[in-house]
Amino acid sequence: VGYGDLSPGSDPTRCFTILMIFFGIIVVFPRMASVVCLFSDPITSRARALLEWFFPQPEVDIDGDGEADYKIPRHPIIYYSKNMLPSV
Repeated sequence: VGYGDLSPGSDPTRCFTILMIFFGIIVVFPRMASVVCLFSDPITSRARALLEWFFPQPEVDIDGDGEADYKIPRHPIIYYSKNMLPSV
């Protein structure tokens, strides 16, 4: 990785490089993502809770029994901003 001034020259070193790339993709990246999620999940859930608090979803009682039967969908901007917040 870089400007190409250093690269594997023989077939065994090329195979080793390819194996290390796959090892990084399969083993290292998922572990790094789980560490990042430890820090980003509380922020994401707090932001979603704030959006829910500021823009509550209206509920409708259709059959008159006192319980909400249906929730009116929010405006698309509010819906997508709440449900598409980054969950890295």
